[in-house]
Amino acid sequence: MSRLRAAARDVRALGAGAPLRVAYDGSKALGGHTVVFDAALRRAPTAAVSRPVFALAAPTGPALDRARAEADVIAGGAVTLYGRELQVGDDPDWHAAHDPLAPGVRWPDGPWWQIDVRLAARVADIKWVWELGRHRHLVVLARALSGPHPEPSWAATLNAHLHSWLHHNPLEQGVHWASNLEVALRAMNWLEVIQLAGAHLDPEVRRAMDAHLAHSGTHLLLELPYTVSTMRNNHLIGDAVGLVVLAHAFPDLPPARRWARAGERLLLAQLDREVRPDGSMVEDSVSYHRFVLELLCRRALLGDAPARVLAAMLRAARFLDRFGVGDGPVPHHGDWDEGRALTASGDPLALLGSARLALALCGTGAPAAWRDEHDEVAWYAQEGDPATGDRVERDGHAIGGGVTRVARGPLTVWLKAGGGPWHGHADHTSVAIRHGDEWLVGDPGTGNYNGRDGSRELLRSSAAHDVLVLDGEDQLVPHRSFRWVHTATGRTGRPVTLPGATVAWGVHDAYRRLRPARRVARVVVVPDDGGGVLVADWVEGPPGPTWSLALPLAPGTTTTHDTLVTAGGTEARVSFLTEGVAFGTDTAPWSSTYGALEEAPRWVASGALGGPVAWRLDLDGGDPDEEGVEAGAGGLGPVRLHGDVLHVAGAELRVEWLDGAVELLVGGPEHLGGRAAPASRVVLR
Repeated sequence: MSRLRAAARDVRALGAGAPLRVAYDGSKALGGHTVVFDAALRRAPTAAVSRPVFALAAPTGPALDRARAEADVIAGGAVTLYGRELQVGDDPDWHAAHDPLAPGVRWPDGPWWQIDVRLAARVADIKWVWELGRHRHLVVLARALSGPHPEPSWAATLNAHLHSWLHHNPLEQGVHWASNLEVALRAMNWLEVIQLAGAHLDPEVRRAMDAHLAHSGTHLLLELPYTVSTMRNNHLIGDAVGLVVLAHAFPDLPPARRWARAGERLLLAQLDREVRPDGSMVEDSVSYHRFVLELLCRRALLGDAPARVLAAMLRAARFLDRFGVGDGPVPHHGDWDEGRALTASGDPLALLGSARLALALCGTGAPAAWRDEHDEVAWYAQEGDPATGDRVERDGHAIGGGVTRVARGPLTVWLKAGGGPWHGHADHTSVAIRHGDEWLVGDPGTGNYNGRDGSRELLRSSAAHDVLVLDGEDQLVPHRSFRWVHTATGRTGRPVTLPGATVAWGVHDAYRRLRPARRVARVVVVPDDGGGVLVADWVEGPPGPTWSLALPLAPGTTTTHDTLVTAGGTEARVSFLTEGVAFGTDTAPWSSTYGALEEAPRWVASGALGGPVAWRLDLDGGDPDEEGVEAGAGGLGPVRLHGDVLHVAGAELRVEWLDGAVELLVGGPEHLGGRAAPASRVVLR
């Protein structure tokens, strides 16, 4: 019965693509793939020669120095994956899992369609072996070789790794052919390697690379049914860009026109679904936002990108600007796996270089300072002027994707009410609070996708985030690694300005499945001096359900009951305005990047719903109950919860539930003449 329920959920998740997916899986199981790909291999070109396709820039001195320094490490036998340095030598084991949770495991090397990379019987987490097989480290070697006075060890290592890969991964054999996206990314990187360091490649290696590349276009086209039926997200963008890139590289091959037509059509069809008008993306993931933006940059680097591609790049880059990627660390909303379509030797957690490259490609180039600072800009953009666009309000206003950002004094606060179906987490109305460059309350990250330690289900769940959980029910309920049992809609409202404070707020309907149905509205008050944060949740419907709430604290933070001290020495105190709260501290996993897990403290609270659930975080351990402190002068000042009314900053806040909408009402003696009146509305339909 459980298998039938799981199958039914899969069909609901796939929607109109379910019949195509069923036919595709049948082809793999019944021999159809064997027939199709055997025929393709018999027609595979063996004498094709690729052409340079990317408009690469001459790097700056700092960028070339970074490439040379990393090339020395790679030539010494080490490659870094997700923060772990792996010793791979001159003849890497391309089928070793490299999964820290499955030591010593290797993937099979037979026909790729006979290898289970996704289901429960998989041998390890496929992300690790695929990341090495994308060959971004070979781009670094090629970059180092393109400069003056190259070291012989760089060319030797480049040729050794490519010869090894070609020998151990013949056409259509092994896990490195088991995903169109991996084939497309590897093809883009190889073309960049050839363009930068073709003169350093052994003739035999170069001929074999071109043969693999020419066949890769056919592989991508034949495998589109899986992507179209199942992966209508970044994978479809990657497949499409890969086809267009390979068509540019082999314009004289007979199938190149089909690759170009199919790729461009799919790219433009998916583009508006992927990149919303506000610049946010359907992935609901900061990491995948960067990844898709870089894929679009790859298309732009071919020199003939449609105007719609450039417009989407500009929207997506400006979203990252509003999100705050140039102002310090940002929360890792959704899945984070360091996925890249471009190569950079800098901090893999940095997002600013990709955003600036997109602005440069949408303009005439980039300032010299950008090119010195970011590999993404130095290798792919000429010196010039980036695109800017119209000024967009960002501080305290919705920045896109159901996210609001408020920066006051030393504090930056993000409220995330929106969500998406692919790489998002069950975190509607979560809050991230940063002091300087340190997290006070943060997003706990991703863990991994396919590990067997249970972290995947935990870290994408509502229980891992600082959202109100009702009756122990997850907002969405995980199903498999990338699907959900339920869906939800979340929106942020227009911010409200109070005397000395800004009010951000958002609403979600994830608990409409409860009986009675319930919506949740979260209000976040940030005083102008940045001395603290007040968070309050209103829940639609009568009292009764239990609630729980976790506040994830960053690794290195120490706690003493209601007080935290960050690794950098910042002190803050939490207190609840709601009565009858059970409050304590425990630990939970925190993931700074893919595959990395460490225990970190968190505050946990629970109670029975009888009105709004409100808590405040005050900096410097000050007494939040001290009377006579004016709001905006010393943090939040006096705050009071009376029934369903929150008194703060000389005003009264409450929420009103309407049919299809929710309103934030603001009144009080110092606001709106004492009358409670609608100040902002969120429509949920």
